Amino acid sequence: MDQQQPDNVLVVDDDAAVRTLVRATLSARGVRVTEAGNGQLGLDEVRRAPGQFDLILMDYHMPELDGIRAAQAMRACAPGAPVVLMSTEDLSPQLEQIKVSGFLPKPFRAQQLIQLVDSHLQRRS
Repeated sequence: MDQQQPDNVLVVDDDAAVRTLVRATLSARGVRVTEAGNGQLGLDEVRRAPGQFDLILMDYHMPELDGIRAAQAMRACAPGAPVVLMSTEDLSPQLEQIKVSGFLPKPFRAQQLIQLVDSHLQRRS
């Protein structure tokens, strides 16, 4: 990762513990992390700066605006940013249909998160 231009990841989850884990793990690797506590707040972040985020990590089940509807709206605002859904449910069979870039099953280990994020950020390089 380029230290002069850190990668930017938006993490959208209504669980503060998940956001804290993601922030701590990615920040330690030099990634800039922005947090949002629900889909609507995440969408607001993307609308504020459509080209800012290199990757969006989003929970599937959230109040206000769920992960699928938020992902659809975010793709309209920032079509270049890959969206990865996180959930305790296995969404793998539905990924192509819901048009997201990937899936991270919860609970996850820090190493799983790092591998997933690195693979998406390297594709953008």
